[in-house]
Amino acid sequence: MALPLRRSSPTTSTPAATAPVRASSGLAARAARAQVYGAGNYFKDGKHEVKIRRVLEKNSDRGNGKAYFIIECELLSSNNPLCRTGDLVTQIIDVTKDTGPGNVKGFLMCVASHLYEDYNVQDLEDEGFIGELLDSVLMEEQAATGLVVAVNCATIATRAGTPFTKVMWEVAE
Repeated sequence: MALPLRRSSPTTSTPAATAPVRASSGLAARAARAQVYGAGNYFKDGKHEVKIRRVLEKNSDRGNGKAYFIIECELLSSNNPLCRTGDLVTQIIDVTKDTGPGNVKGFLMCVASHLYEDYNVQDLEDEGFIGELLDSVLMEEQAATGLVVAVNCATIATRAGTPFTKVMWEVAE
């Protein structure tokens, strides 16, 4: 199927001596089957103000039994000069790791503090409350979407010694 091409200006033309380059059929087949992932731009060190755009839960496409809790945000401001306003940033939490549920809980504490006036940190010890909050964040209503929140990020070393960006969601005051 031939698609019309957009040109940056009407005067741009391809020299007659240059033959068009076609993508290999192997690449086209792989691209057609490929998953498109979220922003892929992860949080960098610093203090950021973000607007939550979407929260989702996803099983790994690799069939390895991993599951992820994904938070996609738009960067509104940052004290890190490498971060630009308007960038999309993502936190992907592997919930199959021991640290995963605690990281999800940290995000939920932030969300609950913004959504509920009478929020109490002990509410997050109640499995029923957590379940309802998760449903409201993950289901169609996407309760966290549009919330503007503060996030602090710092690079730490994992137990294996590899660098890892710790994302800490701030609770509303």
